[in-house]
Amino acid sequence: MIKCYLVAEGPSDVKLLSALLADIVAPEEVKIVNAGGQSSAISLARTFLVTSSEAVALLVDADATDPGRVSEFQAELEGSLADVAPRRRFGVFLAIPSLEVFLFEDQAGLNNEFGDALSPELIMQSRYEPKAVVKRLLATQNRPYNPTTQASLVERLDGDRLREAPVIKDLMRFLSGATQATTA
Repeated sequence: MIKCYLVAEGPSDVKLLSALLADIVAPEEVKIVNAGGQSSAISLARTFLVTSSEAVALLVDADATDPGRVSEFQAELEGSLADVAPRRRFGVFLAIPSLEVFLFEDQAGLNNEFGDALSPELIMQSRYEPKAVVKRLLATQNRPYNPTTQASLVERLDGDRLREAPVIKDLMRFLSGATQATTA
């Protein structure tokens, strides 16, 4: 029985989250949904809040690193969802600047995977452009940047380390509460 919807921007995000949360979240309790873009994700989260009684987690890219812009976007999204449902029914999670940032929590695993291609400069760049760095690293091995390749990368890295990313920790805490609250 679905207890929570996790609304993500696109197919890559769904694959990344599915691989990362596979041994933590029961798929029959948490449905990870591909919304087809950021504005569609917001709209779909609002629709789920209006048409169902399940909790809703909205996870989108902040597309920014500036704390002021990130806070403003967070408040805007929370306000949009609060217009249609009580705050206890939803959580808004911003990947800063994009979801791929969590891959860099396991730098040792990335070093094993990509060797010298993961330079200190790329590690620095990953704080601001994690998606571009992942694309570049995969290209060094002639691997395509697509949802399947990204998911297989997640599966080869240390899941416990990856789940230490702040956005993922916060998301897991929300999902745990949402699934337990409806069981109680």
